[in-house]
Amino acid sequence: MECPHSLSTKTSNWRLTGTTHRSQSSPAGELALGHISKTVYLKKQLHTPHSRQVPTIIRNHLSGMLPAQLKILAFSALNAWHLFKAKRRGVRLGERVVFYGSPLLRKHPDSTISVGGRVVLCSDSRFTALALNHPVKIATICAGASIVIGADSGISGACIVSAVRVSIGSNVLLGANVSIFDTDFHPTAPVGRRHSDKSADIKTAPVQIGDNVFVGTGAVIMRGTDIGRDSIVAAGSIVRGVFPAGAIIAGNPARVVGSVYNSDQIVSGQIADGENEDSDI
Repeated sequence: MECPHSLSTKTSNWRLTGTTHRSQSSPAGELALGHISKTVYLKKQLHTPHSRQVPTIIRNHLSGMLPAQLKILAFSALNAWHLFKAKRRGVRLGERVVFYGSPLLRKHPDSTISVGGRVVLCSDSRFTALALNHPVKIATICAGASIVIGADSGISGACIVSAVRVSIGSNVLLGANVSIFDTDFHPTAPVGRRHSDKSADIKTAPVQIGDNVFVGTGAVIMRGTDIGRDSIVAAGSIVRGVFPAGAIIAGNPARVVGSVYNSDQIVSGQIADGENEDSDI
């Protein structure tokens, strides 16, 4: 006669499914088997060829037992630590700023970085729909540079670098892996380009992004760009120039292809090359 409490081949194949194997003997036997099934499950996972996944398996198993209040407390403590580190680096933070993950912050001693109230910086792919190539990076690289991010904006894995001024309005959405910079970083002249550090030889121009602008994933916004409020920048666009409020901007080089105020009339390819370009290159 088969013992219902023995660890038979049948028992070793049990898995956690939210219910325990029902014993025919007693409720106590049912609880015992439920405990055995969980133990065997963990043992089988620990002895698989993928033993390097053991810490993840244990963490996931335990995280399911943590009370929701404890998770909230842990997140709040971690967020407070990230905010403390940002302030220690001289970043000005508004009220109720939230960091998901740790951003990369680099501030020149004679520059300004200001983040408005209720801004969310997401540097962890677990907290956003798209995968992030890197944490949010915000850097001022020259004396006198400034980066200002308006209140209630949301930024996911963006890279924002300023040598002069980058101004981002309120309620702005920056999708995953957006890049914004106001400098060419290197001279255009070929001689000595690699090691030149003469700021006079490196072209710069301020970047201005108006309120309530939505910049799609992977877009690149280059020096001298001014985007009017309410505009949308399509994913992957390479943007440089001056664009009106409510513009739908797309392409490489980016052009106005429509308006959010009249989205039924999308125009494509009707704007002459260079019309939104103030480049002297």
